[in-house]
Amino acid sequence: MTLTLYCSLTSPYARRVRVMARVLGAADDIREAVVNPFDSPDALLAHNPLSKIPVLVGPDELVLPDSSLILGYLLARQGRAMPAAAGDWERARRLTIAEGVVDACAAIVLEGRRPTGQRSQAHVDRQRGVIARGLAAVAAEPPEQSPADADPYAITVAVLLGYLDFRLPTVDWRSSAPSLVGWYADAAALPAMQATRPPEG
Repeated sequence: MTLTLYCSLTSPYARRVRVMARVLGAADDIREAVVNPFDSPDALLAHNPLSKIPVLVGPDELVLPDSSLILGYLLARQGRAMPAAAGDWERARRLTIAEGVVDACAAIVLEGRRPTGQRSQAHVDRQRGVIARGLAAVAAEPPEQSPADADPYAITVAVLLGYLDFRLPTVDWRSSAPSLVGWYADAAALPAMQATRPPEG
């Protein structure tokens, strides 16, 4: 089965999917179509009117326009499930918090792309507060597994920390969340994480 993943090489949401596909051994089934969602390309809009990535497209009219949906689909192909679908509400809570921190990081990055006179420092400050509190919550309950185990929480935390290094290096998460430093060093060295590193520059 050939699937197409519309993605960006710098998107943390797309990276979650790209890491999961690799650790599950499904990468060979997926063709990565790199697009810029801000250009609203026709190929992307044909599958997602929201012009957001990632989007997974497959046979039989399969269209999944959200990273969590795609992670669930990839896991289901191997008889596994996302925490909420499996009724594991504790792990689902942790995953939701980590996803929320990713959202806050992305919000700051997007705000920084607005014209200088239109940027809201209050919005940025609020998102930085979300990041600080969310990281503290993640550090208090660090992943018990590795991204190599195809654990959605572990993958999301690893991608989150990598995104902070990539887009928000002024957030000194290593000082505020020391319990994650060694774990992330091991996670970042995994082949799936190395293969999906954002391009430099």
